[in-house]
Amino acid sequence: MTDGSVSTLWLIGMMGSGKTSVGRMVAARTGRIFIDTDAEIVELSGSTIPDLWARNGEEGFRDTEAEVVSRIDDTGAVVAAGGGVVLRDENVLEMRKGLVIWLKAAPGELARRIGGGGGRPLLVGGEEPEILTKILGQREGGYSAASHHSVDTDGRTIEEVAMEVIAIWNRS
Repeated sequence: MTDGSVSTLWLIGMMGSGKTSVGRMVAARTGRIFIDTDAEIVELSGSTIPDLWARNGEEGFRDTEAEVVSRIDDTGAVVAAGGGVVLRDENVLEMRKGLVIWLKAAPGELARRIGGGGGRPLLVGGEEPEILTKILGQREGGYSAASHHSVDTDGRTIEEVAMEVIAIWNRS
């Protein structure tokens, strides 16, 4: 978005939906700063997400995530938010000060993109498509309620999705 009417763009969705890849491209194409909340959590906590999760549990992780979200506020950035960011109402209220776009993908597509799970605590100990279906079922209402718009990413390139996101942002 270049006209400044909505300053911060938040990309939400499941792990593997393309938030980071699309976010980086959108930021590069619009001259905005890119922020990945997971990277910010690692920097703030001084540990990896799996280590933070193991040490503090999901609740402790979500506390750190909420602190990161509250710090971003009105930065004018493109933000890739963690998949569970919608689990806390205070995060949703903060994000909705900007534009929130839900990047949607089917569980099978998510599993294909994620590969072996790569350090994702919620995927430990199960078959990815089944776990992803369960997690998506738990979060879908939150994504829908938090987002102003949604973009289907299944079978699409990062560039195609990024261009649609930019078009939505420019209309907002």
